[in-house]
Amino acid sequence: VYHCEGHEIIDGVQINCSDTSGHGDLSLRDALKYSCNPAFMQLGRKIGAATLYRYYDAFGLFDYTNFADIGDSGSSGESNSIFWNLDDVGSIELATMSFGQRFTITPLQLITAISSIANDGKMVTPHVVKQIENPETGTITNVETKEVRQVISEETADKMKSIMQSVVEE
Repeated sequence: VYHCEGHEIIDGVQINCSDTSGHGDLSLRDALKYSCNPAFMQLGRKIGAATLYRYYDAFGLFDYTNFADIGDSGSSGESNSIFWNLDDVGSIELATMSFGQRFTITPLQLITAISSIANDGKMVTPHVVKQIENPETGTITNVETKEVRQVISEETADKMKSIMQSVVEE
């Protein structure tokens, strides 16, 4: 259970929730549903920066996605994320990183991470085409899905899918 009073004070800095009147007591499901920053800050303090970074790493947020494009030659010119060095993460950085600020990721990194949940916890290399057909010969080359790793268990992925569904339905 998390508690939202509409803000958190971190090292003398007030960081607000989107609902400055506060949400009161919240489950994790409700914290995600209401995008409650104080709940995420409390969770971030509970797990700590090192664990948060291990999850960021597991979900591929420190890596290039190496998405497969035409000819499966990999990507060119792909940008990477920008994060604080772990040793430089203070309490304010931890608080704001817990709800998705103070770092930069690419849209493709975000899609890859979220897709890992949808794929029963398995991260795959993203690709932008399913197959390539040669119009002269009719030859079809399929672009195969490449599994990178199991990020979270299938059970945890199912719980997260349920929570994510409630965010959009409720």
